[in-house]
Amino acid sequence: MAAELSRPPGPATALRGFALALVLLWLSGAALRVTILAVPPVLPRITAELGLSATDIGLLTGLPSLLFALAAVPGALLISRFGAVSALVAGLLLNAIGAAARGFAGSALGLDATTVLMCLGIAVMQPAMPPLVREWAPARIGFATAVYTNGLLMGELIPIAWVPQPVLPLVGGGWRASLAVWALPVLATALLVGALGRRSKAAADAATPRWWPDWRDPRVWRLGLMLGGVNATYFGLNGFLPGWLTAAGAPDLARPALTALNLAQIPASLLMLVLAGRLVRRPAAYASAGALLLTGVLGCVAMPGPAAVAWAGLAGFAGGMLLTLGLALPSLLGAAADVPRLAAAMFTVSYGLALGAALLAGRLWDLSGMAAMAFLPFALAALAVTLLGATLRLRPAEAPRSRDLRAEVPATDDRSGPRRP
Repeated sequence: MAAELSRPPGPATALRGFALALVLLWLSGAALRVTILAVPPVLPRITAELGLSATDIGLLTGLPSLLFALAAVPGALLISRFGAVSALVAGLLLNAIGAAARGFAGSALGLDATTVLMCLGIAVMQPAMPPLVREWAPARIGFATAVYTNGLLMGELIPIAWVPQPVLPLVGGGWRASLAVWALPVLATALLVGALGRRSKAAADAATPRWWPDWRDPRVWRLGLMLGGVNATYFGLNGFLPGWLTAAGAPDLARPALTALNLAQIPASLLMLVLAGRLVRRPAAYASAGALLLTGVLGCVAMPGPAAVAWAGLAGFAGGMLLTLGLALPSLLGAAADVPRLAAAMFTVSYGLALGAALLAGRLWDLSGMAAMAFLPFALAALAVTLLGATLRLRPAEAPRSRDLRAEVPATDDRSGPRRP
């Protein structure tokens, strides 16, 4: 009996453990965005009932990026103390509690406070994902990252596409219940990860009190600026493209352009499920996708007619590819003990850059009186992604190798990945 228990698990057991890991990663990725994007479809109802001003709306929509930048490093502290699985569960629970509490908000201040709680949970979740990818799928980092990125992107799309029809009637047509109901899948994900997610012994042995990022590390700034360029361009186009098209005399194209921008990310993420493993170590992939992103931004400005819809779709497609590749980099570039703090620093820099680019874009528009000037920061951000991607280098010592990983993180099975249900 002892000999049987000491045998390594068979291929079927390892495959089941790996499949379960992918399911948990996808669900967690969706939980990163589903509660945030539940707001836009019901924002007119919220505004009417709570009497939100334009400033209130701006604060409500800007809080996520601000919290993601400020709370990512404390999230790394939580990971260093309790492990990535525990941190992810804690983040999911905060996310669910804050999302549900928004339905009870009686004022703009109450809505902001509950949104802060929700975003704190998401800010903890984000730096927990790269170390879990490395722990649960060490030999398939690119593919596993593509899986949870697909979940993230679907989490952005599902509330917008689904809320106006099926959900609101089910909850009586009210915005409060509509916001709270999206807390249920997040809570379910927390329970699943808590019950089935498991840290490997090697990951536990590699636990380290190091959590504060090394801000002198050039990787922090390279990764932060690359992901920040992607985020700045995506959020910037979502925020400023309608105003630009309206100023250019094509307000009817605003909705189709936004739809193309967001929908094009889905086929990109599906493509990355197939190609991410091959592309994630190739600088040319980052540079090429960055060039496509820059082309899409410039096309939207140069051709503010029907072609702008296609250019927006190109930008969305390139952004979806870059998001997947960028999120995989902390797991590839950092030693196992450094992945959480490297990821936290990347998110701090990237979301800070995205917020700063949006503020600069609005200022440039106001000062110049030209809507097209708002796109200058986003074009520069896309150019930075292209140049940084072209010069990206994965030195042999930084890139995880199968031989090293077997000693550091065992192959994904029911011992090193999630437990079998």
